Amino acid sequence: SFEKIQSITNWLFNKKDYKKLQILDIDISHLYFNCILTNATKLMAAQNVIGIEFTVECDSNGAWEFNKTNTYDYSATTGTHTFMFNNMSSSLNGLSPYLTITMYEDGNFSMTNLTTGQQITINSLNNTEVITMDCANQIISSNLNSYLFDDFNGEFLYFQHGLNSMSVTGKCKIVMMYQNQVKVGS
Repeated sequence: SFEKIQSITNWLFNKKDYKKLQILDIDISHLYFNCILTNATKLMAAQNVIGIEFTVECDSNGAWEFNKTNTYDYSATTGTHTFMFNNMSSSLNGLSPYLTITMYEDGNFSMTNLTTGQQITINSLNNTEVITMDCANQIISSNLNSYLFDDFNGEFLYFQHGLNSMSVTGKCKIVMMYQNQVKVGS
């Protein structure tokens, strides 16, 4: 019916923000595209709508994996800890994660990408303080509403493509969320 077609086109089109488009194919079911659908045209046969043709505008030149989360728990011991992170993203801009850092002692926190030399330092943190860092948008905050900028060196974590060797100092737990961009097709 006309009302059903109108309802579907209102739902799919006339949007100003990106929506997740997932293609139901076993080879790419773990991926989605951030899209805006525009320029809808009804395809007609014998005065019935048999389909809709439209333009797809994506936010990047690839698809996205759903969010992944890694947890690095160094809450039991003070000292320096290391881990490896393999950035598999196809993005030419590298990978900038979202970090939640929970301190388990008063003191300083540092995270160094030994592969690139980049270092994040935040001094004068409190036990149980939770720092959130949106590295892509360069936003940092504390659950204690602390003024961090005098104690923060202004660096936001960035992973280059491939293996990144990381070093962490401070009794803490780090939860890292990230998304890989993936090239699809040839």
